[in-house]
Amino acid sequence: MAKVSLSLGKSDRTCADCTKCCEGWLSANILGEDMFPGKPCQFVTPGVGCTIYKDRPKDPCKNFECAWRATDYVPLEFSPANTGQIIVPYQLDGIDFLSMVFAGKEVQPDFLSWFVTFAVGRQLNVEWSINGQLYALGSQAFMEARARRDKDNKVKPSIEKNS
Repeated sequence: MAKVSLSLGKSDRTCADCTKCCEGWLSANILGEDMFPGKPCQFVTPGVGCTIYKDRPKDPCKNFECAWRATDYVPLEFSPANTGQIIVPYQLDGIDFLSMVFAGKEVQPDFLSWFVTFAVGRQLNVEWSINGQLYALGSQAFMEARARRDKDNKVKPSIEKNS
């Protein structure tokens, strides 16, 4: 699954004290050490920041932006630190989509409602999970690509370009 940039606009937001992408909710390799659900990045202090921030690697660290940081379309109050969810742009079989990835808190109804309304209004392909059950909305091509992916392997959210 490759990460992509959807044309959602730009933002001047910073991560501040949000470290959700580094806390082990996504999968990546940082300087030879794997990070995955259950194992955070070796350099993160949750809720504080990165111990090697100035010297962090370009890929994946400097290149990664969740949708909240990348665009003003996601309301300010729906940061990953507040929601416990990370919205990550991906591509599957050449089809762009947004994935809402669990990051420590069950999805709240107001956030899920905004996410689905936002996706439908912009005709975006999206997926999310609640209590381990995966849900999606999108084009027929996206839904078919998901069915093939889900049949062939277990879904593993990643911040790396090729996972």
